[in-house]
Amino acid sequence: IIKEYQRQHEEVEEVTATLLKNITGLSLSQTTYYLAAINAPKDVTEHIRNGNIRNLDKAVLLASINSPDVRSQALTACINGSSLREIRHIISQQKTIKRNKTDLQISNRGRLTAKINMGTTVKTDVIKTIVDCVLINEEYEKYMGIFSEVNWNDLRQATKAFRKLIELLELEMAV
Repeated sequence: IIKEYQRQHEEVEEVTATLLKNITGLSLSQTTYYLAAINAPKDVTEHIRNGNIRNLDKAVLLASINSPDVRSQALTACINGSSLREIRHIISQQKTIKRNKTDLQISNRGRLTAKINMGTTVKTDVIKTIVDCVLINEEYEKYMGIFSEVNWNDLRQATKAFRKLIELLELEMAV
């Protein structure tokens, strides 16, 4: 339809949301969505043509992803039947992973680091997971008895257990 309109009206060089609004009679917000889908990257438009993407919201979301890797992952999820919410979650996860990768840049500025802060959490499951991951190693299995009586739902006990784990690790590393 758009190509035919451009052929008939040679003065129209660029298709805009306003032009689409005038042609189709849809609202400006709807035509903005359609325009985003029309101008989507090649991989997205291919899947739209093939009928793999039949939802305009999904098409626009996929078209808005700049990273080819993330878009490919989201496309696969879309084709496999993921909901819009699930696709948004995938994109959000990938952004978090990418942000975490870039946050680990080394800086030589300021004072030398004398100690490492292990962060904070109010989720005792996180502490238990860390302790369990350490205790799985053969050289630390001997400490399992110390942590077997900990009530992991009690933040105070979990905190003491984590501090004890750090103490034990430092002792082991010093030997």
